[in-house]
Amino acid sequence: MDILITGAASALGSALVKRLSACPAHRLRLTDRIALDSRLDFRQSGLDHGENTRDLVKGVDTVVHNPLPGKGAAASPADWIDACTRCTYNLFTAAAEAGVRRVIYLSSLDLFLPYDEDMVVNERWRPRPTTEPAVMAPYLGEFIAEEFCLEGGFDLVCLRLGHLVEHREVEGQPYDPLWLDVGDAAGAIAAALDADLPHFAVLHLQSVSARSRFSVEQARQALGFEPAVDFSEVAK
Repeated sequence: MDILITGAASALGSALVKRLSACPAHRLRLTDRIALDSRLDFRQSGLDHGENTRDLVKGVDTVVHNPLPGKGAAASPADWIDACTRCTYNLFTAAAEAGVRRVIYLSSLDLFLPYDEDMVVNERWRPRPTTEPAVMAPYLGEFIAEEFCLEGGFDLVCLRLGHLVEHREVEGQPYDPLWLDVGDAAGAIAAALDADLPHFAVLHLQSVSARSRFSVEQARQALGFEPAVDFSEVAK
């Protein structure tokens, strides 16, 4: 499988590349807004409308699109919106024209924080985004991705992620019920590459414990998602 990974300079991008590189059947192409020293096929790109973005997806079967913050995080609210809307639109336009088979779009579980904590929220619930750019921007990106999917451009898997952390870095810190270890997130994304999913699928990913905020039961059934890290055992 030929796979394009955006946001490759982020901690999640690095973890995903490490996991997928172990499979010789996968050929990886990486991109980010900032330069990345890699032995793999890395192409720096701002995902503008033009030949640069079209070249990124040539010969690619699957795109993993990560507009979420990392080393190359957007510096302002306007940049946040731009990365998740204009740049996402440019990438998906090129992907649809190039015949990309599947897109995995990474969004955020923060879309559901306005619900009361005692509510059993799952993928069937309606998102309630705030005007905070880090929340609204990924949600707008979901609309763009869904429109391309519905128009037959490609299969879409929308993965809404909890708060990404390295589990060793949060030992002893106050517990966050939305924590998700980057390794567990990378494992779920890798599983979504080949999973037998409908044309349009939405799944929620976060750690699992008695204090977790949201259910990941659908991800368990669809991807075999079983987080290795129980943050309730390492945090206060």
